[in-house]
Amino acid sequence: MISVIVPVYNNAPHLGECVESILVQSHSDIEVLLVDDGSTDGSGAICDEYAGRDKRVKVWHNANRGPAVTRNFGVDHAAGTHALFVDSDDMIHPDTVRTLHSLVSGRPQSIAVADFTAKSPGHMTSAGKTRIYTPRQAIELTLYQNTLNGSMCGKLIPMCLLRHTRHTEDILYEDLDMFYRVYEHCQGSIVHTSARLYYYRTNPGSIINTFTPKRLDVLKVTDRIAAHYAGDPVLGKAARDRRYSAYYNMYLLTRRADMKEESEKCKAVIRQLRAEALLNPKVRIKNKLGAILSFFL
Repeated sequence: MISVIVPVYNNAPHLGECVESILVQSHSDIEVLLVDDGSTDGSGAICDEYAGRDKRVKVWHNANRGPAVTRNFGVDHAAGTHALFVDSDDMIHPDTVRTLHSLVSGRPQSIAVADFTAKSPGHMTSAGKTRIYTPRQAIELTLYQNTLNGSMCGKLIPMCLLRHTRHTEDILYEDLDMFYRVYEHCQGSIVHTSARLYYYRTNPGSIINTFTPKRLDVLKVTDRIAAHYAGDPVLGKAARDRRYSAYYNMYLLTRRADMKEESEKCKAVIRQLRAEALLNPKVRIKNKLGAILSFFL
């Protein structure tokens, strides 16, 4: 059985579409865990309605503590062999669970990874090319922001890995903080399909699409990743590039927000890392262009 874990917080307008996309999966041996994280907009009632209609749906109503705590709670209460995280304003293709499950069948302890689309649900596809990576290769590609994404959604993950490696509470960018630790403990492969099985809904009002000081958490997360791989000649370079990318993005945002102390801190790290970004052939073009422009900051 596959456990589909959906953290729910004030997404009443889109929650029904999300749950419906899960319930129509062609792989029917699923349970759907709707974990209401203290919603105040009627999302909790929508969860209860689905639980009353379909015995595969289970609902909990908790005090608001954020997505990391909510995901950990879902894992603790799941009965499946694997977990699939879906955010409550997103949708998945009807063949998502079947496709991802087929990718890891015969590959014990492996993780299946789907591609995303942010255009519309109609741009989801169930066909794509399959590539198999070692966990180290997958970590490197993700840190370079090349081919693989760092989201914990749209991935079929053995439950034992999630019970061993927990989401860190009370931080933003909890996915970036989590993915490499899960991959490190993976004893199998990371199997990627280019099929766009997951529809990510862009919400202009979300915290990731607006600026608040909480977004500076990405600096702490990438600092931690860079420190973790400091002694690794391959992943260390990838981690420093991801750190450079985070500091560059936050520099632009803090400068716009007139947060001078924070922007100067970001600028110092950019200057420290830009030469390596220019010389490393694995760094994406966007980061190299940013490194060149940084000489004029």
